[in-house]
Amino acid sequence: MRAVWGAGERAAQHGRRALAEVVAPYHQVLHGALDVDARRQRGRDALEAALLDQAIRGAFDSDADAELWSEWSLDFLPDASGIYTIEIKVWDKAGNYEVYDAGVELTFTISLSFMDSVYCWPNPVTDGVAHISFKVNVPGSENVTLTLFVYDVSGDLVYEGKMENVQSGVRDFLEWGKAGDKCRNSAGEPVVTGIYLFRLEAELPDGETANKIGKPMIIKK
Repeated sequence: MRAVWGAGERAAQHGRRALAEVVAPYHQVLHGALDVDARRQRGRDALEAALLDQAIRGAFDSDADAELWSEWSLDFLPDASGIYTIEIKVWDKAGNYEVYDAGVELTFTISLSFMDSVYCWPNPVTDGVAHISFKVNVPGSENVTLTLFVYDVSGDLVYEGKMENVQSGVRDFLEWGKAGDKCRNSAGEPVVTGIYLFRLEAELPDGETANKIGKPMIIKK
């Protein structure tokens, strides 16, 4: 999930306050040290402008083309359903910080699903092992079991393999075959050259499932 929203006038006020806290020490040093000699006014103005620019650049690590304090974005994928609120923590260079309520409330309903694409690599398979790459989103801390089904072009089941205790949100892979050997069917016999269909099924203990399919090509040497 990607959330983007305008910070509004309140965030702008917070931004000006944070900026003032960052710039204040520079003002104190400048005015205390340089006000003694009014003839240095021009040099003081130039130095103050440079320090202010440096403070601004240090305070806002954002896109240079974006309007300051006008837009925020984040990537957030919770592992449990519920209502979430957003808080913003702002630091200055001295390590001082303050937490602001962004006034944003988000409701998430999480279900078992595959994230991004599920694919076979390499494809075509020439070295005897097909890696089925996946990333699954698992609600909460529930255990999920993956089952790989491989079919030939006639729809007959060629191979079935399982993977237990899959970690949520981490790209992993399940293997069909063995490096240096050949992709084999469930009887242990090498499969022939051709296009196959795989179905990767994720299942929770309560029976909820999610499926993805793909087409690996096996080249028998």
